[in-house]
Amino acid sequence: MAGCFLAFGHVRDIAAADEIQLGELTTAWKSYYLLDFARFDRLLRQSVESGGRHYEYFAPISISHHNLNRLMEVLRFEIGDGPLARTRVPERIHDLFETIEQLSGILEGHALQNGPAVAGCP
Repeated sequence: MAGCFLAFGHVRDIAAADEIQLGELTTAWKSYYLLDFARFDRLLRQSVESGGRHYEYFAPISISHHNLNRLMEVLRFEIGDGPLARTRVPERIHDLFETIEQLSGILEGHALQNGPAVAGCP
């Protein structure tokens, strides 16, 4: 889980910039989401299918990732790769930052608790 937390750090760092271009954030997110997180999510699903009981423990991580991905898709549809400030729905930006912050906290908590190699996130 520490691997996911560290890899997610790049997304978190871009989101902390003063002026955020959605294209840059999306590039970092997709790299993380389709590689590090996808490996974790695939192993979690396999665990559930084989009768593992990990889902309840790791469900908030999986759900938060998918929700953040969907929010970024909605923003990308609205503003393309441009600045986040271009949105017509400022609540989406608040939701984006809040979700990134909360997800970072969840990942950090699991990383500290479980160490580096839980459920496929190195």
